[in-house]
Amino acid sequence: MDATTDVMYLSTTLNDSATSVEPGTQPPWPISVQVVLSLVVALTSLGTAIGNAIVIYAYFTTRALRTYTNFYVLNLAILDLIGGLFPMPMYGAYWIVGYWPFSIPMCDFYLWVNHTTLNATSIAVLIIAVDRYRSIVHPIKHFQQRNWRYAALWISICYIASLLIWTPAIFIWPVVSGRSVPPYICQPEYINSIGFASFAQLELFWVPVVAMAILYTKVYRVYRKRMGARKYKKKTRMDAVQASEGDSGISSKNTASTGVAASEEMSSTPGSDPGSQRDCQSGGGRFESRKMRQEGNRAVRTLSFIFAVFLASGIPWAILVVVFNMCPTCIPLALYQTSVYVARISSLFNPACYAAANPLFKNAFKRIFCFWRKG
Repeated sequence: MDATTDVMYLSTTLNDSATSVEPGTQPPWPISVQVVLSLVVALTSLGTAIGNAIVIYAYFTTRALRTYTNFYVLNLAILDLIGGLFPMPMYGAYWIVGYWPFSIPMCDFYLWVNHTTLNATSIAVLIIAVDRYRSIVHPIKHFQQRNWRYAALWISICYIASLLIWTPAIFIWPVVSGRSVPPYICQPEYINSIGFASFAQLELFWVPVVAMAILYTKVYRVYRKRMGARKYKKKTRMDAVQASEGDSGISSKNTASTGVAASEEMSSTPGSDPGSQRDCQSGGGRFESRKMRQEGNRAVRTLSFIFAVFLASGIPWAILVVVFNMCPTCIPLALYQTSVYVARISSLFNPACYAAANPLFKNAFKRIFCFWRKG
């Protein structure tokens, strides 16, 4: 995530002859470290771009992946692909050489793309958390509303909100207030406003993380409670079947075989979809199909992985931003820039999250890999 207080700290270090990063002076990294960082930036940027490109390709070429929930996953993959193609290499160069080696318009464009994609990603993950919460807590209403138009509406909201916030903050703010940041430092001009800088920190990370944590906690509690109720009902039905078998003398094996045969016969009936069979619960007045439950379980696992990666990669940056606000010179610039880049690396691990939690993505990845290897 982009640093909102980096300019204050960097400006302080520029006045120190031992840590100067002004063009023409010695870079903050030794040559050997610069080579290693160059490899890290190249591999992570390339891995992020390729991994998310494969996710997008798998979605459009595998019919089983084109579901309502995976439409949100597609949106995250597109945002991560943009991050791997542009912001990561640009900030990587800034991280390695210690100063901004490109032009001022390129800096503004980088800041705009970086802020917009990061904000859209955090809102998109939050929207998915809300969608999973509604699917677990209010399944009937969610089932009635879940369609492509509904998903496209919420996805468009995350883009529109991000553009409305960061387009004027990046492009209009310097025109109105004038430029105060040196050309060898790539930081937004709004950094001089403590109020907006604090808003940026909250809006980019803390508010989405806290909201997602609350929603996932509620989803987990409802999910555990519902699974416990299903297990109890299943056990009760099995006890009733065993009791009736004892009274009638019918063997449990024959009863089970009859039940399986009846189930298979219903599944093979023309025009019926076994995945869309509705499991009515008369007591609660709710229904969920088997296919919806399986898709919901996969979505909860996938998004739990994504949230964990988002949290683990963003926490160091978020903590260092708070420390910088209190004491700008307490933490080395190299450590701070590393936390900024690590926050961006989270998009590299999202494709692995999709494959680990959803076997359909894993199978699609294998098929694509085998196709490329044969080719």
